[in-house]
Amino acid sequence: MAEKLKIDSSGGEEVETMPTYEEVRSKELEGYRERASELGREYQQIERDFDEKYPGSLTKYADDPEKQKFYNKFFIEKYENEIASNRREANLCTKPLGLDGYELADLEKIDIVQSKLERTVEVKSSDLYVSRREALQNKLNEEGTEEEKHLLANTYGLILEYADYKFADTSGYALFEHQMHDKMRTEAHNKVIEQLNAMNDLANKYGERPFTCRNFVTSRNYSEEKDKEFGMAYRDRASSDRKIVDFYFSRAYESAMIRAKRQAERG
Repeated sequence: MAEKLKIDSSGGEEVETMPTYEEVRSKELEGYRERASELGREYQQIERDFDEKYPGSLTKYADDPEKQKFYNKFFIEKYENEIASNRREANLCTKPLGLDGYELADLEKIDIVQSKLERTVEVKSSDLYVSRREALQNKLNEEGTEEEKHLLANTYGLILEYADYKFADTSGYALFEHQMHDKMRTEAHNKVIEQLNAMNDLANKYGERPFTCRNFVTSRNYSEEKDKEFGMAYRDRASSDRKIVDFYFSRAYESAMIRAKRQAERG
């Protein structure tokens, strides 16, 4: 502690300790860590609340289809707003900490129970995919660059590439063929995760509603050795995100996924 000289009323001297900059900064960073961890728990609570209430929301206006359709959109977007706000604050808390992906995953622990992944806010956002894509496409037609238009148009091809690997019949593969297939399937999956993130970033850039309320992590350059230091937290987070994106695009591109699966079954 630094010392500050203080004169008392009798003319004597008292020494008052004052915190150093390092001590103040350390306390500030610890506050960021505590808040980031708390926000991770809040995020999971938002998802649990959505999972509980979503089924009932689907029949709130069962006697009025148009009203029900509007309410479905409102209900999803309400929870999207809560998660987006939660994640924005979390980013503000974690940025000063300078954490790598493994440390961040361990601190926030925002992976979701596997059995509930298909019932998350992010997956249900796929119900609004078509309207959001059209809105972004219209904005790009007015203001976007050719590169940005190409990025959006490239989505369908990436989905088909991923579907080919996802539904491929590998029963007759030798061990090295399985390994190669798994590697290529992982790469195709990472591409669609990155594509969704890029589309979200593009929508935000042009003031349109993003496709999901947050972005997702990939398994690129994953280090199991590094992850072991943090109880495999990044693996759990990446697994959750990978399956959420899979469910999202399986709903958003349902027809294409069904065709790809049938084609694979026919051989």
